[in-house]
Amino acid sequence: MSSVVIQHIHTTWTKQSRGGDGARRRSSVPEAVKLPSTVLATPYILHQSRFDEGSNFRQTDLVKSAKNIGDLNLKDLELKIEDNQISVRYHRDHSNAAKEHPHPYSDVFTLNKSEWGQLTFNGRFTDFDTGQWSYEKSTYNIGLFPEIVFNRFVATQPDYRYVELAKLW
Repeated sequence: MSSVVIQHIHTTWTKQSRGGDGARRRSSVPEAVKLPSTVLATPYILHQSRFDEGSNFRQTDLVKSAKNIGDLNLKDLELKIEDNQISVRYHRDHSNAAKEHPHPYSDVFTLNKSEWGQLTFNGRFTDFDTGQWSYEKSTYNIGLFPEIVFNRFVATQPDYRYVELAKLW
């Protein structure tokens, strides 16, 4: 049985980490990490790895497994799976104040069995109540694998890469 493995590296910060030690810690967040040993071979796997300013950018992990892709509740992605291929569509967040884009989504890549792709984007957001800015960077590593290899995303380069980074002032 093949598995669709989705790894989401998500970093959040405020103006306090735009320079100095906070910026150095934030900049050292990896774009891929080893899958936790708790990951089991299921049709759909989501590994969320968060690095937040409030925790000094220490890694916290959450793993979800599902029999149906819809059960993973993916916010930024739409995956179309058919004939041993995954088509990946990136849905932009309309509340992102860092970069306007004329299209609400982009078809970023199509993966075949044993391939993986990487999608990276960032954003600046305004808190509705306080008006304070916050910043986010997300990297999704997505693969269709015949077996789970825990270090696949760190030991190999992606077959496809899509990057949409705004200058965050």
